[in-house]
Amino acid sequence: MSLTEKTDVTPRRDGKLFEDGTLVFERLLPGPMARVWSYVADGEKRARWIMAGDMTRTGRHTMTFNHTELSGEVAPDRFAVMREPVCFTVEVLEVSPPHRLVFTWPDHDNAPPEKTGTVTIELKPVGDRVLLRLTHTHPTAVRHQMRNHTGGWHTHLDLLEDALSGLGPRPFWTTFAGVEADYERALGGREHNTVAVTVEKDFTAPAAKVFAAWLDPAMVSRFIVGPQVRDEHLLGVDLDPVPGGAFSFKVERSGQAIDHIGHYYEIETPHRLSFSWGIAGESDPRDSRVTIRIAETASGCRLTLTHDMRLEWADYADRTRDGWTFMLDRLDAILG
Repeated sequence: MSLTEKTDVTPRRDGKLFEDGTLVFERLLPGPMARVWSYVADGEKRARWIMAGDMTRTGRHTMTFNHTELSGEVAPDRFAVMREPVCFTVEVLEVSPPHRLVFTWPDHDNAPPEKTGTVTIELKPVGDRVLLRLTHTHPTAVRHQMRNHTGGWHTHLDLLEDALSGLGPRPFWTTFAGVEADYERALGGREHNTVAVTVEKDFTAPAAKVFAAWLDPAMVSRFIVGPQVRDEHLLGVDLDPVPGGAFSFKVERSGQAIDHIGHYYEIETPHRLSFSWGIAGESDPRDSRVTIRIAETASGCRLTLTHDMRLEWADYADRTRDGWTFMLDRLDAILG
């Protein structure tokens, strides 16, 4: 089995709902970037998967939902108001083609700022495909609203995939009902399905040097895996440091081979790196995501590492935090 075959680069389709109410979706879509961006920013193309309206420039703009035209399926009684076109106003806060779009998401038209959420759509190339990340934050949304947003965004993104893949749109309301039921069963009585661990570390070394260490096999074997990190024997460090490239950090510990595997999603030198993270045969890397942000400071740089994982791994949060803290301390000592 080749390195690239060890893990699946495709992120999970379901949304990550965090304890603070933040909702994150990631989809790996058919490229190229310009085509995907056109379905995000161009009102006519966006209307094929969610809503029409100008998002090519900042400012307040009217959006139109026409769910009946999305797939031809009429809304059920619960959403009878959506049987006719529904208009509301958003404020487009940022337009950075073809990478980033940010706009407000009110509870209702003319909602005050304290009751206005924010949606951020980011696009990153991964080989010949495009990673879309949609982040919906809302300062006051209650549990049932965020669950509704979760099922809604999931279904709309399904329709976006259909459009980009040249397929006819799946029935919106039937799909939404199934998706919503799936989330209800998965969440049960919980309000979130993802936990996040964050660790910060100040370095005197420059940002470029700190960033480079994460993609250097020799450095990886000094602060992430190997006998200099813990009581284990290093079997090999292999990595392909490009978006979509895989890695394998293999060690022998207490007579057992352990292979840390994943794929890189973002490599933006020297400020941002993200990758999936798992152990072959034990955990699916798609259940676990590490994001590293490095900001320059007057004395060097500050690294912020966030490791998010599915809720069933919550019992490992403290151990995960301690592990990354130890590794960052090791990196600091090595870089001096």
